[in-house]
Amino acid sequence: MLPITKKSWKYFDVPLVAAVVLLFVIGTLMVGNATGTNTTGSSDWRSTLASMNTNTVRLHITWFLSGVLLAAVVVYFDYYVYRELQPLIYWGSVALLVLVLVLGKTVFGATSWFRLGNRGFQPSEIAKIAMIITLAKLFSQYPKGIQNLKELGRVLFYVAIPLALIILQNDLGTGMVFMFITIVLLFVSGTNWKILAGLTGLGLASLYPIWLVLGDTQRSRILVFLDPAMDPLGDGYNVIMSKMAVGSGGLTGKGFFAADTLSQLKYIPVQSSDFIFSVTAETVGFFVSALVILLYMFIIIRMLVMSRRTFDCFGSYIIVGVLAMMSFHIFENIGMALGVMPVTGIPLPFFSYGGSSMWTNLLAMGLVINVLMRRKRGIFKEGEAF
Repeated sequence: MLPITKKSWKYFDVPLVAAVVLLFVIGTLMVGNATGTNTTGSSDWRSTLASMNTNTVRLHITWFLSGVLLAAVVVYFDYYVYRELQPLIYWGSVALLVLVLVLGKTVFGATSWFRLGNRGFQPSEIAKIAMIITLAKLFSQYPKGIQNLKELGRVLFYVAIPLALIILQNDLGTGMVFMFITIVLLFVSGTNWKILAGLTGLGLASLYPIWLVLGDTQRSRILVFLDPAMDPLGDGYNVIMSKMAVGSGGLTGKGFFAADTLSQLKYIPVQSSDFIFSVTAETVGFFVSALVILLYMFIIIRMLVMSRRTFDCFGSYIIVGVLAMMSFHIFENIGMALGVMPVTGIPLPFFSYGGSSMWTNLLAMGLVINVLMRRKRGIFKEGEAF
């Protein structure tokens, strides 16, 4: 195991961290605008800010700062420690997923939350980190990629258990994140093309059976995604209001706490988390919204480049797993705000309000920084038992 040394700090990725911090700052302003209400009748945003309840903003900042401390702990320990602790991390997350089915609280139709006083904790978020570590360790055992059904079966076994538990929670969005991480790692690890082709065919063939077993809510969301006007006052309402907010922002936006905005009138649903991008586009317009997208693009490209500069398979797969997780969140969240992706309730990394999501993304970023600071360790030995 490699400790952090003065030489390690040479590989601390300042641009990557700066992009995350800038996204958080912009997101905090948007969360404040989404949760604050212009009760003064004044167009002066300063008087509005002075009169608003800032409790949500304070909590958002608290989640971030505490998440940074957790990320610092993750960085402190050599990432091979997490490789050795993988069984405990994986089965611990599975135990939490089972427990939440028994003791959890149902929110927006998904039984995926533990209620801790007046706060909530979503174990499926932390399970994403466990899944990334598990898959990174497993794929590092196959330097030539998955080449036969036995090796594929091992991968699917570890994916299927948490995925099934998340589907039982009725949390389809998080289940899609797990599947996307797995698909990306299968692809980048050099899996035999025949296996990839077979999985693709199996996936296409399973679409109709999956449609049959979906609940009414999931089916409705897919149909409404294709045509929101079919249920404008029901399931199509969220998408319609979101697209109206995005379009009304124009190039420069309507400004913070503008009394005539859809966000101030509370027409945008779950506007501090799921549809925070809609609030952003309406409030500060196209230019700042484009900046947010560019920052996310920078993070994704940066991690992609760094994964290719990492000298051991395990570390590289960790970065790719985090990249896949965040890419799906970004594309899905912004896509559903624009009406080009179905509504799934997936938050925007470092931007949306929510403690579980913020901690998960910061822990994931801690893993990436950890790998980058120790990436000169050399190529991982092949053949070590999983």
